[in-house]
Amino acid sequence: MRRHLRENINSTLDEWSRAHNGLKYGDRGLGLSGKNSPKIDALFEESKPYYDSIKSNIDIILLGLKSYHHPT
Repeated sequence: MRRHLRENINSTLDEWSRAHNGLKYGDRGLGLSGKNSPKIDALFEESKPYYDSIKSNIDIILLGLKSYHHPT
């Protein structure tokens, strides 16, 4: 159960990170050029602390799920 949850969260995090980076830098596979206006670049910079915080907290949750041992 926890392994499935961890895999699901990990997969979602990978998709979210790829979309975020694709929007910011471009991703041919997603059809994203990454050619943003200065205003969009500024919005990415403004949102960076929130993105980093969310990603960091999800990483902590994943570590907790990995190290959790159900009492027998």
